[in-house]
Amino acid sequence: MKKWRIAVLCSCFILTGCSVSIDPADEEASYYPETFNEWQQLQVHEKEQELKEQQVHKPEEAVPLIEPQPGQELFYLALGDSLTRGIGDEENRYGWTGRLAEQMRAWPTITNVELDNRGKNGRRSDQLLKLLEKGHYDDQLAKADLLSISIGGNDVMKVIKKDLFSLNTTKPFDEELEAYRERYEDILAYIRAHNADAPLIILGFYNPFTLITDQQNDFNEVMDRFNSVMEAQALQDVNACFVPVEDLFLTNDDLVYHTDFFHPNAQGYDNMTNRAIVTLELCNIQEMSDGQIGFERMMTGE
Repeated sequence: MKKWRIAVLCSCFILTGCSVSIDPADEEASYYPETFNEWQQLQVHEKEQELKEQQVHKPEEAVPLIEPQPGQELFYLALGDSLTRGIGDEENRYGWTGRLAEQMRAWPTITNVELDNRGKNGRRSDQLLKLLEKGHYDDQLAKADLLSISIGGNDVMKVIKKDLFSLNTTKPFDEELEAYRERYEDILAYIRAHNADAPLIILGFYNPFTLITDQQNDFNEVMDRFNSVMEAQALQDVNACFVPVEDLFLTNDDLVYHTDFFHPNAQGYDNMTNRAIVTLELCNIQEMSDGQIGFERMMTGE
């Protein structure tokens, strides 16, 4: 744990909030995924590649896929931290949540999406839970047709900032993980008590320290365990979908980081939005929403 402390400390002094994740999938053809998350990532990569190939080989004439249908108004409530808020997005489009809402407006089953973004930079799971228990979002939860949540990165950062110079083991993270697991379960239980059916997007973490140190093995392992808590909750909820994003931020080759080298920039949020859409299709959000949210396009090659 010692090898990455100094690099992490520098980031801690600069930043006040984040959401992070790790669990890169091995894409070798002979690799057999051991967890649902790894299987899901392989499916996502295959779908993304298929979409890229379709964009390269567009048909000369667009072919109608479905008949026009009356669309519906969609109320989308986004809860969480800096990733929900869209910190680092130089285009000021509320990060991936705003982009998702924009793209959904073009889908034939939807006429309009009203995004209520309640993300706040630096927010931890205990703070979100207190707001929920005070009834702060009860009205919004009750009428939401779509929900998303990103929370927990600042729980990890709190441990780092508090115990950085005494982190000889992962014990402080282990203790925080158990408390986080209980809070996360309580958060989702509260959400479902007020809205049992709306599709719920659970956004995973990424590891921002990959850019400033090569010694991340211990930290990756810690982040992976927090990710697993979210994944497990998604698996227990038939209308929830876990969206992994850690592999999108392993490097900055595609210039996906904001100038703070911690949060995504506009390109990073574009990539997260595409990942969310592909993953939601794999999770069959159309069935989750009883057909209210569909992925069909009016024309191919759009």
